[in-house]
Amino acid sequence: MNQSLTPRQIRSLENIDRLVKTAIEMFREDGYDAVTIDDVCARCGLSKGVFYYRFHSKEDLVSYAHKLFCDCYVESRVVYDEAVPLRDQLRDYLWAQFCFSVSFGKTLIARGLQGLIGATDQMRRGADPRVKDGGQEESAYSGRLELLLVERGVRSGAFRGDPTAEDAAGILRSFVLGSRMLWLMHTPVEGEEENAPLTRGRVESFLTLLLKDED
Repeated sequence: MNQSLTPRQIRSLENIDRLVKTAIEMFREDGYDAVTIDDVCARCGLSKGVFYYRFHSKEDLVSYAHKLFCDCYVESRVVYDEAVPLRDQLRDYLWAQFCFSVSFGKTLIARGLQGLIGATDQMRRGADPRVKDGGQEESAYSGRLELLLVERGVRSGAFRGDPTAEDAAGILRSFVLGSRMLWLMHTPVEGEEENAPLTRGRVESFLTLLLKDED
């Protein structure tokens, strides 16, 4: 549903965009821990009040940036096409998620997960920091492509156990988030694949469990 934004809402979205892009650039230049909220606001020319109107912490900002950048990254590499087998589309989607994790980096992925946990806790307490201005709740880590793939799988009866679209989306999201957490905690061993356990083999094993056997 298209809604016209007020000048105030447009200005707020522009400020959010500037804060997020500036902060990620500074984190990569100087290191996450070395950059303060004051530093980010100063470079943007915005007050801390603008920052705290939308974000509760640096981790909250990184969580938002993760979703924003991840959606753009994945959808620039995977084009939804019902002529392509669902397994192939899901494989490409999940592999793009893994590749994004590596490009975003372990530090920012870890901080983003902290922000996601904090936001989830606030949602449970009825104080969701992600509903601002436009009144729309942003679903963490679920993009348009994920929803299209899930809806297609449910419609065609491709998933084992015939889950609902919501449950199937939760399964995909849990796999991606769980794999990222394993990657963050993993200590590489000699001879192991680079960036294990974010590997193509892990994706294939998951798809075998997720999808019904093809006739």
